Amino acid sequence: LVNQKATSIATAVEEQTQVMHEVSQSIVQIKDFTEQVSSHSQNNLLSCKDVNEQTTQLLSLSAH
Repeated sequence: LVNQKATSIATAVEEQTQVMHEVSQSIVQIKDFTEQVSSHSQNNLLSCKDVNEQTTQLLSLSAH
């Protein structure tokens, strides 16, 4: 009986370790994806600022 419980506990620990490893991998993937989204957002912001600046210049030229 004690041996069966010890085996059950060991099996549960192995399963929990595997699940924790999978959770850890998922967290790393989410972090990597979040960093990519952040980088793309920053690039989009810079592009929008450039377009805004060019639009302002064009409007200024057309006003003359």
